Amino acid sequence: MTLPPVMGLLEPQAETTRGGWQLRRGALLGAEGVTFSVWAPRAREMVVHVEGGAAAGDHPLTRADGERGVWSALVPGVAGGDRYGFRIDGKAPLPEPASRSQPDGPATARAEVAPGASGPGRALSGRPAPAQPS
Repeated sequence: MTLPPVMGLLEPQAETTRGGWQLRRGALLGAEGVTFSVWAPRAREMVVHVEGGAAAGDHPLTRADGERGVWSALVPGVAGGDRYGFRIDGKAPLPEPASRSQPDGPATARAEVAPGASGPGRALSGRPAPAQPS
């Protein structure tokens, strides 16, 4: 199995952004809506399913030019906290592998939350790290 190059997923950002880089996959909140992007090289059809809010419903993704196996779409009306998943080839929505928030755990639809935004699912929750031996 060949994995995509990791550095190709990162792109430089303006100095005003936290961390200086941004992951180009997942749900990226912008001024015109949310851009959904996922790597699914064997998919014949890809849809993002938004569970609630102003953009509720299925929105088709298209293959990205010049990026093998990448699908994307800009969906207006999606807001921080809206839950979504991806439908591959017409099947039930699946969890998003590059989500920023998993408020109900890894087996459910995710919540899209902009970095630094307030609202549900702002930070990942989980078990505390185990104590380290001294």
